[in-house]
Amino acid sequence: ATPAAYATLTDATQYAVTSVASFASGASPVISTSGSGNKARLHGTSMGVASITATFAGVVSEAFEIAVSDDTVTVSSLQLTVGGLSGASTLYGPVNTTKDARVQVLFDDGTQF
Repeated sequence: ATPAAYATLTDATQYAVTSVASFASGASPVISTSGSGNKARLHGTSMGVASITATFAGVVSEAFEIAVSDDTVTVSSLQLTVGGLSGASTLYGPVNTTKDARVQVLFDDGTQF
């Protein structure tokens, strides 16, 4: 999995800081980490629960627990959102331009990604 980190300032403003953050697992036999910043990856290596933290500018985040299991789940639905559009839309744009896109996946156990 690819982790993300956000810094929240005292005025509640949030900034994405994934590109300069590092990530650590409190249970590396369950989830190992590799890389940092935008190339950081979390690898489930055995069943169990691991606490993941992010570090940015010397500040360590609260731990986020992730469970690794061998349960089989299936995708219930996918939702694609591009440039604020969702549903049945046609996207137009000049050649060599980009639009931000997001895919939301819902699994049959209720997990969202």
